[in-house]
Amino acid sequence: MVSMRETLRQINSGLEISGGSSVIGFITTNKSYSQPTLVANLAMMYKQAGDKTLIIDTDFGSESLTNVFKVQNKLGLSDYLDKGNVNLNAVINNVSGEDLSFIAPGTLGKADTNYLLEDPRFNVLFDEVKDKYKRVLINTAPFNISRNEAGIFSLCDGVILVSDLNSTRKKDVVQVVKQMGRLKVKILGYVNAKK
Repeated sequence: MVSMRETLRQINSGLEISGGSSVIGFITTNKSYSQPTLVANLAMMYKQAGDKTLIIDTDFGSESLTNVFKVQNKLGLSDYLDKGNVNLNAVINNVSGEDLSFIAPGTLGKADTNYLLEDPRFNVLFDEVKDKYKRVLINTAPFNISRNEAGIFSLCDGVILVSDLNSTRKKDVVQVVKQMGRLKVKILGYVNAKK
């Protein structure tokens, strides 16, 4: 079995071979327990290498990464996008010095967030952070073809598809690959992790 460290090295090696990617989306077909772990560890690896890194968690309703980084600030992405009067600096949390920052999903319930990722304020947020960080990692909710997420994926240099061994159906992976092709989003890699 391949260790998390080896998985991260393989991912980074693949990214560097493909020209280096500064904005990476992470996508799964079902609730992957491995995805937040992978995102957090890759961010830590980049931080240790001296790359200023930001994680944006768009998995509304999930507190996985919020708990990993022990973030006390309850304001997050949904608050910034929905309320209009929340300053971007109020939702960026420095979690490991100034070289690793995190934007939590926020306080809105999952049912109230379906429209948020297509909100023009997401592009405003993205424009503000892309020049401040060398790496931006976007953690996404489990893929749902009925949700319109074209906007968020169009901001990425590519995506890494994460699945959990023995719980991901092949037909769901094929559906994601086809949808990314339709959206002209590059799949940078595939990680099949064991729970």
